[in-house]
Amino acid sequence: MRRSTAEIKKKWAVMKSAAKSKAASVNRERVRTGGGQSMEGELSAAQQRVVGLMNSVVVHGISAGYDSADELLQSVSRNSVI
Repeated sequence: MRRSTAEIKKKWAVMKSAAKSKAASVNRERVRTGGGQSMEGELSAAQQRVVGLMNSVVVHGISAGYDSADELLQSVSRNSVI
């Protein structure tokens, strides 16, 4: 079966979205308080490979809560005239 370029791109987008969603769900479950058995399973081997190809920020978010927009807002508020 031959696939078109558009079909391959769509399949890749769906795979990335599913892997990212599953990784986010696993991470949320891992940091959830309360202990006990995890309700969410682990990533499949294919999902692990897809997540491994993505930028860490895309999958896990910004570490330490730093966002460059915060700097911009602070500089604007310092330079604003009231």
